[in-house]
Amino acid sequence: MSGDTFHIIDSDVFINNRLQSPPAESKKVYRVWYNNIDSFYTMTDSLDIPAYGLWTREKGNFKVISLSERQKEQLTKESCIDSISSHISEPGFTSNYYPWNERYSWTLDNMGPFIIPGKKLQIKPDENNVILYKKVLEKFEHACITNNRGEWGVNDSVVSVYRFKQDYYFMLGDNRNASNDSRYWGFVPEDHIIGKASFVLFSLDPNKKGLRKIRWNRMFKKIK
Repeated sequence: MSGDTFHIIDSDVFINNRLQSPPAESKKVYRVWYNNIDSFYTMTDSLDIPAYGLWTREKGNFKVISLSERQKEQLTKESCIDSISSHISEPGFTSNYYPWNERYSWTLDNMGPFIIPGKKLQIKPDENNVILYKKVLEKFEHACITNNRGEWGVNDSVVSVYRFKQDYYFMLGDNRNASNDSRYWGFVPEDHIIGKASFVLFSLDPNKKGLRKIRWNRMFKKIK
């Protein structure tokens, strides 16, 4: 929420320097090393776990899979599984992730720290802060930031600090690396929040076909 310091370290989320406990069915990305591909496919299908992204390495084979803690525990009991380890995304296309600037080599699994802006937050207009809050300042605060020989201005007025006009929020999906969230599109201003989701209307599994593609157990499920 606004005013909080947000930080992701190796896929663990910290808010105000405190490690956050994930929701029960939230998912993280793992490398699942297997010893028999046929048994692996049969087993994941029976457990309704989508298996995708096959890579082959000299030391063995593994799949990169999003798993809840419950699913991870299920897999560790299977004889076709050798080991399971965390899969941390590496720095790469930093322009895809907030704040969309090569100065910050942030990834889906390592991001921040930064303060989520809000009415009580004042920042000093400088190069780092302008990069971090550029979209908020220009699109939602309607503030034109200029730098004239080291003097920073807002809407043609020289200022030493800038106070945000409204509160903002940072959204994070529970299926972490299969979520299109604030790590891609940045902060959500308070006046853009228009309602609350109360139940799942319809749900499809992109990895299956026909009637099996419809996730019947999720339809009309209440969202707590």
